[in-house]
Amino acid sequence: MSPLHLPRRLPADDAPGTVLLALPNEVERKQAEEWLVEVGYVVLSESERQVARSLIEHRLDLDIVIAEHTLCVGDNNLFEAVQASPDGLGLVMAGEADVFLITQAMAAGAASFLPHPMTQLDLLSQVALALQRARLTQQTFLPGSSSKVSFEGVVGSSPKMRELMSTLRKAAPTGAPVVILGETGTGKELMARAVHDSSGRTGKFVALHLLAMPAGLIESELFGHKKGAFTGATTDRVGKLELANGGTLFLDELGDIPLQTQAKLLRVLETKEFQPVGDNRTIKSDFRLVGATNRDIEAMIKVGEFRPELWNRMDVVRIELPPLRERRADIPTLVEQFVEDVAKRYGKTIEAFEPEALQALVRYPWTLGNIRELRNKIEKIVVLANGPRISLRDLPRELRPEGGAEAELEFTSGETALAGRTMEDIERDAIVQTLALTEGNRKQAAKLLQIGERTLYRKIEKFDL
Repeated sequence: MSPLHLPRRLPADDAPGTVLLALPNEVERKQAEEWLVEVGYVVLSESERQVARSLIEHRLDLDIVIAEHTLCVGDNNLFEAVQASPDGLGLVMAGEADVFLITQAMAAGAASFLPHPMTQLDLLSQVALALQRARLTQQTFLPGSSSKVSFEGVVGSSPKMRELMSTLRKAAPTGAPVVILGETGTGKELMARAVHDSSGRTGKFVALHLLAMPAGLIESELFGHKKGAFTGATTDRVGKLELANGGTLFLDELGDIPLQTQAKLLRVLETKEFQPVGDNRTIKSDFRLVGATNRDIEAMIKVGEFRPELWNRMDVVRIELPPLRERRADIPTLVEQFVEDVAKRYGKTIEAFEPEALQALVRYPWTLGNIRELRNKIEKIVVLANGPRISLRDLPRELRPEGGAEAELEFTSGETALAGRTMEDIERDAIVQTLALTEGNRKQAAKLLQIGERTLYRKIEKFDL
């Protein structure tokens, strides 16, 4: 199969580049916008930290972010948003002409530094330099040479995933218990298998999925049972604890373990010994425990639904898997991996994803199943693809932007299929998409739409949004 080529960002066709100006000083921001527009750049101008961050996270056509250094520190800072974006987005940090500040900015990863007071020559030369570096990053992307990091089959390129995999590399060989927290579909079992595969343990990876399992059955599955131990026990059964001897026991959905069983499991963790149900024999097992849950165990402890001593025994290495919507920078990498896997399985040839199709996948919320949902959608796309290039038309209807397969996927300022639609429909869609961009923040949405908050509230009521 030929290599799969994915666009990392979506450059404008005619403009030299798209620039986001995130500068609090209105006079300076307007002057910078005027200078950039004069030479052909597409410019987005914003002073609010949260709105600028949302634009960075959702606008795949951005090439350069010029941000005041004060917006690049603290909570929800723009530097973190740029780092988490797909490859090819350059950051130019602006601030006072201070040697320490400039050194700090460049060491942190800024492409260049723009000192105050800003001049036209400084602005255009620094943007051109940053754009050249950003475009070089785009042009050199090939599958297998991207900035992704992998750990036993787990891949990612976002800062969160890099940090997470660094932690796992250190923890995996130790044998310490690991707990993996995350929403449904975020890849908790895949992560658990990666821990086992990198641990050096020669035994099996044994998984027990506890969701809604009856209490009696949980103990039988964990400890095993002797024939005749209870009604229906017609033969001896080897438990998961015994099967995991020398290997890893993965308990999925820890929050579903009954309190009584929790006490028994705690003793097993302390002694590495247990007795099958209905049996007097004591069995030893040298297993490594990895647990996972999408529930808040600490909240369960407060209401007496989970034993704190068991949690303290298990919570040695904690891995918090972010949902896919918080690691959108990893979506191109995941798409590449899933397409190659699925295409190989079904004997299909997929050579490339067109920019609009990839942008639709990056912007989709993935609230129903995270990575599992993405993989299922990719399987459907590959199986039903009409040719070697995946376009917007190949995507399931629910993944396409409003307006159907023929709509051009641009966000907040690009062209859409408007002909033949009523002004009321267009206005409604603009409000819906802007509220999605600002994650429901009506104040920010009103500012982007350039209307008053009260006007926005009236329109929300009018359209029953």
